Amino acid sequence: MPPDIGFALENPPPPIEEIDANWETQWTYLLLACVPIACIIGNCMVVAAVWTTKSLQTPTNYLLVSLAMADLLVGTLVMPFSIYLSINGLHWHMPAEICYIYCVLDVAASTSSIVHLVLISIDSLQMFIYQWVID
Repeated sequence: MPPDIGFALENPPPPIEEIDANWETQWTYLLLACVPIACIIGNCMVVAAVWTTKSLQTPTNYLLVSLAMADLLVGTLVMPFSIYLSINGLHWHMPAEICYIYCVLDVAASTSSIVHLVLISIDSLQMFIYQWVID
């Protein structure tokens, strides 16, 4: 008897039209999966650039690295679960504990990212005002 490989070899595959004709949904899911991947790669590149280049190690860039780390948390811990919720029509099928952890991480990481953006804006405003005072 041949080993069970998960599908019957004697049955032909279904026609392409019957598999899934909804290409828009598949492209949407693919694009949704690319967003956290791009977020992770981009923020890792920011951290690596500042870490390895001595001339980029300035206080302002340290704020950018801190923002990149906050966005890394969003990209790794929040976005995958948000995509899961989007795909499942906002229905949560995982244990309730994971839902609570997701909610806490969503609020904490997103708030951290927003606070970093505010701090970077204040830093830029101070540098702009300081430039006018000096001149």
